[in-house]
Amino acid sequence: MSFDWTQYFDVSRELAERAKGASFPHQEAQLRESISRAYYAVFGKARSYLRRHDRILEPSPLVGARGERINIHQYVREKFLANTDQDYQEIALILDRLSQYRNAADYDLNNPVLNNLPFTAAAVLKWAKDGLDRRQRLQKR
Repeated sequence: MSFDWTQYFDVSRELAERAKGASFPHQEAQLRESISRAYYAVFGKARSYLRRHDRILEPSPLVGARGERINIHQYVREKFLANTDQDYQEIALILDRLSQYRNAADYDLNNPVLNNLPFTAAAVLKWAKDGLDRRQRLQKR
């Protein structure tokens, strides 16, 4: 059974919506998780696309463009960035931006980009939607 990564995007939107009426500790947790799930929705769809449509399977160990060892997240971004198609390029940039925000939301309690979490979560949802739309456009070609 194949997991539909866009379900994470749905969860992300639901969490952001629920956070509007939540008390502070729950609001912060819901918005941080919303940011994280939005990233994983785009990442999961992008990785699946590389596997299914571009027939790119991850080697072990993962090696970057300069021969260095990298993680799967960077590997997927690099594969999209290496393609000259505009949608591939934009997906790579969106993944990079979302990854930075996800890392801040998941690990960094004092990152200034999280000072206005409702605004940040809304921006992340917009970028994630754009990434998913672009990935869908690739599918239709």
